[in-house]
Order: sequence, then structure tokens, then C-alpha cells
Amino acid sequence: MQSDAASTTAAQAAENKNECTTCLVRNTANMAAARASHTLEQRYTMQQTSVQQRANRRGFSMPCRLRWSLKAFDYNPKLHFDCHPDLNIGDMPITCSFCNAKKCSRESPTMCCANGKVNPTPLQDPPQLLRSIYAGTTTESKHFLNNIRKYNCAFQMTSFSANVVQEGGFVPTFKVQGQIYHRIGSLKPAENQDPQFLQLYFVGNLHEQAN
Repeated sequence: MQSDAASTTAAQAAENKNECTTCLVRNTANMAAARASHTLEQRYTMQQTSVQQRANRRGFSMPCRLRWSLKAFDYNPKLHFDCHPDLNIGDMPITCSFCNAKKCSRESPTMCCANGKVNPTPLQDPPQLLRSIYAGTTTESKHFLNNIRKYNCAFQMTSFSANVVQEGGFVPTFKVQGQIYHRIGSLKPAENQDPQFLQLYFVGNLHEQAN
């Protein structure tokens, strides 16, 4: 009886091994056929996904201090930072009785509005022109929203203009009297005019350029 049971067990083990080998060969063939049908772009995308997954696994195997160091400069939207206890800063159970700001339990009571002493004027509604281009209901508004980063980057090259108060002697700082202006010219030069200032520069997003 024992020899029969041993023979049966050995036969089952051999059968399971043969099935695993057959399954492995079939899966290998299917994977090779699938890879052969992929385009270069699809292969590149899959490789980048695999690299990112390996990087994520390595990151979460590091000590806590090294794992989260400088993560704000290398943000990954696929990581749910709010789910990790290492980054838990606690709830905000306290509400300011003056400005209704939410604060942590040990936060200074005067941090938000200095117990009602700071009371800024409420923001006014923007002009109708600005409201219309942010609504996204017209062709012009949709164009603006789709290119809003380009318009915003254009203001990176503005010039500082103000009435600077000149004082005698060495002064490491300067004083301004009156209003401060940001001067900007047209995005393109006028006809038969050479480009100058902003028209000579291209300001882009470094991360987008790298990708």
C-alpha cells in the first residue's frame, strides 16, 4: 500500500512538473509573439513603465529618511503620499474663531490672522473679460485655457520699473517711491523691425523638454 501511494505521488509530481513546463513554454511563446507585434513606440512605453515600477520598488525599500528626501522636487503623481504613515502630520481639529482657518493642535493661535488683527479686504470679482476667458465656453476661451502656460511664461521676461530713491553712500538695498510696474513688449517684433528683449528669448518647461 505504501509503495502504491509513493508511486502515485511520484506520478502526480511528474505530471504537475510536465504541466508547468508546458505552460511555461506556451507563455513564453505567447509573450514573444506579443512583443513581435508591438511597435517601437509601444516597446518604449512598456520599457519606461517597467523602469518606473522598479524605481518605485527600490524607493519604498529604503529607510524612511532617504525614501522621502527631496521628493517634492521629483513628484510622482502615481504615488499616493497621503496613504503612508511616514508623511502623516496629523489632523487639523482647531478652527480659528476669527477667520475660520483650520490649524493643527499645536499650531500658534496667532499664526493665521493674529486673533483677528489681520483682516484683508475680500477679493473683488474679476472683470467680465477675465471671467469670460476662464469659462471655457467660447473658442477664444478654450484657446486661452489650452495655452495658458505659454501666456504665463511670457511674463517671466518682464522688466522691473519703479521710481528708485537714490541715497548717498553705500546702500545694499534700495527704496521705491510709488508704484512698481512690470513692463513687457509685444511677443513679436513689428514689421521690418529687429527682435529685441523678450522677442529674443524662448522660455520653456525643463521637465517637458527632458521628456
